[in-house]
Amino acid sequence: MLNANAPALRRGRQRIDYARGSGVRGAAVAILPLVAGCGVAPSVSIFGSFFPAWLICIVVGVVLTILTRQIFVATKIAPHISPAPIVYPCLAAAWIFATWLLVFQS
Repeated sequence: MLNANAPALRRGRQRIDYARGSGVRGAAVAILPLVAGCGVAPSVSIFGSFFPAWLICIVVGVVLTILTRQIFVATKIAPHISPAPIVYPCLAAAWIFATWLLVFQS
């Protein structure tokens, strides 16, 4: 551990005065309650347990993506989907956002 009163190890390096930044820190702490975001996060009660709405949308979106892939395989479209590691995550994102807009938009 370095001693605070020890001379600087390198020439030209100055000791940092932490008391100077206290006004900035005080202002940041004062602003935090104003930028808190949502008052209440949207949640869904399932068997008495509350789950965040975004979690429900992710689960529904992934399930719909799997079902869409099964439809692609059944109709023989799957071999023609070119960069599959890019297409399926984008399809999942589309289903997730669509679920959010259709179910939880108020």
